Amino acid sequence: MFQLPRTNSSSEVLLTKPPATICIFGAALDTGNLGVQALGVTMLVELRRRLPDARLIVFSGMPGHREISLKLPGEDGSLQVIDYEEIGCSLSRDPFKSGNLYVENALQRLGFKGRSGPVSRALYDADLILDVTGGDSFTSMYGPYRFKYATYPKRFCNRFSVPLVLMPQTYGPFDGTCMGEVRAMLLNAAKVWVRDNESAKLIEKLGVGVSPNYSADMAFILPTEKPKGPQPANTLIGVNVSGLLFHAESNSISHQYGLRCDYRVLMLDLVTALLKADSQAQLIFVPHVVVEKTHPESDLQACIELREMLPANLRSRSTVLANPQTAWAAKGAISQCDFFLGTRMHACIAALSTGVATCAIAYSNKTTPVFETVGMSHAVFDPRQQAIETIVEGVVERFLNRSIDQAKLQRNLPEVIDSVHRMFDDVVEFLNKTQLKAAA
Repeated sequence: MFQLPRTNSSSEVLLTKPPATICIFGAALDTGNLGVQALGVTMLVELRRRLPDARLIVFSGMPGHREISLKLPGEDGSLQVIDYEEIGCSLSRDPFKSGNLYVENALQRLGFKGRSGPVSRALYDADLILDVTGGDSFTSMYGPYRFKYATYPKRFCNRFSVPLVLMPQTYGPFDGTCMGEVRAMLLNAAKVWVRDNESAKLIEKLGVGVSPNYSADMAFILPTEKPKGPQPANTLIGVNVSGLLFHAESNSISHQYGLRCDYRVLMLDLVTALLKADSQAQLIFVPHVVVEKTHPESDLQACIELREMLPANLRSRSTVLANPQTAWAAKGAISQCDFFLGTRMHACIAALSTGVATCAIAYSNKTTPVFETVGMSHAVFDPRQQAIETIVEGVVERFLNRSIDQAKLQRNLPEVIDSVHRMFDDVVEFLNKTQLKAAA
């Protein structure tokens, strides 16, 4: 899946120009959320391939300014090095915290002309701003604070004469109180990319006159780190458990996401049924949000607790992938599976992108449209609408017929992957035209 893009004339022209500066929001690499990390890494790899001399800046949650050399696996097992910069960016009550957007925005309003802090200085020098909002955080469904955290950078960028491109992501759902802000942010973007048809329909319904462009999720072309050791001899089932759902009180989760059942009970029944469906199968739990075990969203802790809930005879056939440090390492482990069941979106994308038959447990409307991009919407199961028994029966059926889904993925993946490469080609071409216009 780690393919070289087609060379295009825009990339060749750009190499003769002064190096571009590109700033990236919503895809920090210093995060335990491996899905967000996957988006950031993919952007760095693909931009560096097309623009080897560009200055790439990623805004992260850690204060300060760092120069980083990121080592990534190549197809032949060698390492490639991606150089980029990381600048801290936050919404903080501490007025002295470096990269505090509240403070920098206030200083901008007082007339400091674009250089009021480290973030402002970077944006002032930028040729292009890219924002992916973590892939699925451009929504109000996670509450007002998360919405503000996800959207404040977009509004802040409007103070600079630099094009903002919204990279492929899910949009919505939005409640009525924020629709005006959403419309304004879409109108102020130079380009809008979506990763699914439902997001495109939502944008069209907003009536802002924005025509979104489509690309599959960028993580479909994330590099894969080949696991060490031999390939498992028996059927290997991979399972991702969402700490967000597993550690919340069932009543609060049911209220917030509309689940009809207890997520813990659902996942226990699913794992039990899958192990019983193949008496020789082994199972590996794969966390995709790797944070402190005490953190309420820790997938690792959720995986450990779920494994302990299994009867001893089934528990002995299961293991937990302890603390995968990178998205590409997790993807490598997932790629060895014969079947994968996930709740976290990018854990599922890691499986789909490597041709693994995959089922998803959905808790929002974002899942089905993404699975539709590879012709796998039939493998999405929704506890907001389906009972536990129905979901377990459906997942086991897909497990037993996994060869059908594997064949479908092999047919559909080339076009999906190519759509992401075309998107990056388009972004570079847009940057080229922007630079030429500015120089005229």
